[in-house]
Amino acid sequence: MDADPGVGGDPITEGLTLKIPVYDSFTLSGDARPILVDDTGAAVALRTDGGTYRVVYLGFDPTQAKEQEAVKTLILNAIRWLAREERSGGWDVGIEPIL
Repeated sequence: MDADPGVGGDPITEGLTLKIPVYDSFTLSGDARPILVDDTGAAVALRTDGGTYRVVYLGFDPTQAKEQEAVKTLILNAIRWLAREERSGGWDVGIEPIL
């Protein structure tokens, strides 16, 4: 199975497309929201905002993606969301991920 599109309206993955080997999906509960889904629509990555904490969970190895620029964007967007930065028109902070 492949993780495929980012979820529309999601502050981390909207507009992203990744082809990543996915070995499992999971059921969401509570405030968890899917940020990437596989070709069946099952969540393979999630985010949750508990008010006093935020979590992003990737249920796959991002280093296995062929689209490394998309992975870079995914990771930077996740960091910014975790830091509570608002997304408006894209970011360019000059951070190079170590993958």
